[in-house]
Amino acid sequence: MATAERGSEHERIRAVYAYYESSADEQRKRDTSILGNQLNVAGKWAALQRTISHLDMRTGATILDVGCGVGTDLQRIATQFAHFRPSLHGIDLVPSRIEQARSLLPQAKLRVAGAEQLEYKDKSFDLVLACTVFSSILDPSVARSVASEMTRVASDGAVILCYDMRYPNPWNPYVRTISRADLQDLFPGSRIRLTSLTLLPPLARIAGRAYGPLHAVRLLRSHYLAEIHPARPQTV
Repeated sequence: MATAERGSEHERIRAVYAYYESSADEQRKRDTSILGNQLNVAGKWAALQRTISHLDMRTGATILDVGCGVGTDLQRIATQFAHFRPSLHGIDLVPSRIEQARSLLPQAKLRVAGAEQLEYKDKSFDLVLACTVFSSILDPSVARSVASEMTRVASDGAVILCYDMRYPNPWNPYVRTISRADLQDLFPGSRIRLTSLTLLPPLARIAGRAYGPLHAVRLLRSHYLAEIHPARPQTV
């Protein structure tokens, strides 16, 4: 992939996140005092926790969060899975987010970087995590490079977990949906299991105590957690 092409997509993504952080409307959508927002976040984490709990994670397991943001998911992993003393790593394109993540997780190894050329050796990680990463990448060639690198650094038997959008957001031109077919294209030959999550955010924000019954309707869930078991080239 051309450096200019990659750099242009990086600049676009940084500009989008700068807009999210500066826009009062965008901040209101993410208001953590809203019950529906709290329950959506709790549901996402509960699904991640259940899935990770069922993996055969060794003591000292290495975990990479691609697009780690301010480190919230890594911090939860550090707390909930402290018994296997995981080695935590994260990358993000936005320097201010990495600064916040370092304050939250001084023990983690964090860096400002894109994921198209990960500076890690082959088969370095037991778990690779990416939350709303591919839906934020509009350039298909960049997305394929990111997926290829995530597969490369995943160890034999490792799992890639992707939390992402299954429905379009007509109010946000800066994201796209990632379907099962898209995931199969990004991770060819891999085994993929999807679990639907997350009540449609505009509905969640006004649902109040009706959140539970609404979330029980599968068609009203806007995201999924994909458990991806990467395919490995056959050796002769």
